[in-house]
Amino acid sequence: MAADVSKHLDRAKRFLEKNRVAGAIEAYLAVLDEAPQHQEATQALGDLYARMDQPDRAAVYYGLLFDLLVEPKDETKALAIYNRFLRAGRGQQPPERIARYAFLQQKQNHPDEAIEQYTKAAELFSAASREEDALFCWERIAQLDPENFSRQVRLAEAAEGIGKNALAARAFLRAGQLASASGAAADALHLLGRAYKLAPQERSAGLLYAQANLQAGNAVRAAALLEPFATSESDAAFLATFSDALMRSGNLERARELLDRLLREKNEGMTQLFELADRYVAAGQDQKAVEVLMALKRRMFADKRQNDFAALLDSVGTKHPHSQTILEFWASIHNELNRESQYFEVLIRLFDVYLTSGNVKRAAESLERLVASRAGSHGSFSRHRRRAAVAGAGRSDRADRDIFAVLAAEQGAGASAKNRGDVPRGRRAEREAVQSLPNGELVASRSAQAEDGTCCVAASASRTGGACR
Repeated sequence: MAADVSKHLDRAKRFLEKNRVAGAIEAYLAVLDEAPQHQEATQALGDLYARMDQPDRAAVYYGLLFDLLVEPKDETKALAIYNRFLRAGRGQQPPERIARYAFLQQKQNHPDEAIEQYTKAAELFSAASREEDALFCWERIAQLDPENFSRQVRLAEAAEGIGKNALAARAFLRAGQLASASGAAADALHLLGRAYKLAPQERSAGLLYAQANLQAGNAVRAAALLEPFATSESDAAFLATFSDALMRSGNLERARELLDRLLREKNEGMTQLFELADRYVAAGQDQKAVEVLMALKRRMFADKRQNDFAALLDSVGTKHPHSQTILEFWASIHNELNRESQYFEVLIRLFDVYLTSGNVKRAAESLERLVASRAGSHGSFSRHRRRAAVAGAGRSDRADRDIFAVLAAEQGAGASAKNRGDVPRGRRAEREAVQSLPNGELVASRSAQAEDGTCCVAASASRTGGACR
């Protein structure tokens, strides 16, 4: 056979020397009959048909030559042949060859050209009902352009159509993520739902679909989606999402278990725990909120994050200005951190809460702390006294007088202390508070006297004092 091939090649060369193209073509065809993958004869036939102005016939042999060059990895020469003779040819190349050309362009780092050729090949494969071959091309396109939403959807639908559920689920997940990033929340929810339907056992599908449901306000659905994975999952992102779903669906105790575990094992989830405390207060469970905040305080103070804790606590306290329990805890933190101005502002809120609830004794105590605070200047004190005067219709004057009566009694105790050589704290501010009462009168509450044994104080306009009884 080799001798016959050599004989035909020699005959072709003699024909070419005599410029007998037809004879040379016949000789080269005889070579291919003996050796169908003979590169020299294949290329010669392409060149000779092109020389005879038969581009369609030339394209046939150049296409065969391209295929032969791809197999032994002579990629540079294969690309040159395709670009010169086949890419813009009048004849349609078979989809397999176009896909090979696209693959070479991909390897040469020409993604745009590769995508164009893969698309042509995929459409030809689909037209010939060769869906698996088309899917190969769609997958390559999606890999080359992973940020393109429509190409991810095309791949997902092609894979779903022939039962490739795992590939379809991954593509739907990617498309859903792209839709979510672009702000198309409804599209994201739909696509992620399709991914979850195809692969409900996949944790990533369940997690992303649950997050989309949370964004859409479907907290109960999100919690149900994540429940099957909860027993075996310890990933921080999963636990944070699941606890968020539980909180929003009202299951605060279960959310607390997960977040306590997250804080204990990974030292994460602190922001979610502050949100949990906020939700406890909103649900009327103020004491549980303080328990959560105390646990956070221990961990964050140990990590030297006092400032972060105080800032996050401020956001909780500001949302609940009428919660006595939260305000008391809030005040204690600012007092412990020596933040006098913040401490003073929280005390003002506490004073209002005590006064509104009729707890005169505690209101007096908070007012005493206001007076004693360095932040409690005379101007701030006087402004707050005017606020107290209008706190409630029909009872604010009496409450105001009762509170200041307690302070006046303490001033009397301070005077006695002075005789002993002691100087009580906040004495000057207390005197100013007493003197600011109408007509200089001090009226002591009998109920307050009965409760705490404080000596009653009475003063007339001329400030003549009666004996304590």
